[in-house]
Amino acid sequence: MTIQAGQLKKRVAIDQPINTQNETGEEITDWELVGTFWARIHPLDGREALQANVNISEMDTRITLRWSSVLDVMTTGWRIRFKDTIYDLKSVLTLELARREIEVMAKSGVNLG
Repeated sequence: MTIQAGQLKKRVAIDQPINTQNETGEEITDWELVGTFWARIHPLDGREALQANVNISEMDTRITLRWSSVLDVMTTGWRIRFKDTIYDLKSVLTLELARREIEVMAKSGVNLG
């Protein structure tokens, strides 16, 4: 599946975790903005989850992004934000050998951020 022009309509922010320590030495996770990117956000329905062989309670959204070298190192420890929703990443896949797009399976809601 190749991304067609105009399919990436949502501007999302992508953050990576930064582990630091507070005044008492306790480790805390802070977030650093990697950048903003155009994306397609597609809520999964139960049928799609069954076809993809995933547990719907673990993932409820598919997010597609155009591949970039910045996103090539994205892991499930990162997060995606769109408006007031934070997406906890469950899987990150680079589709096709030509590195044209990245597909993220995610769970919406509050995570460590």
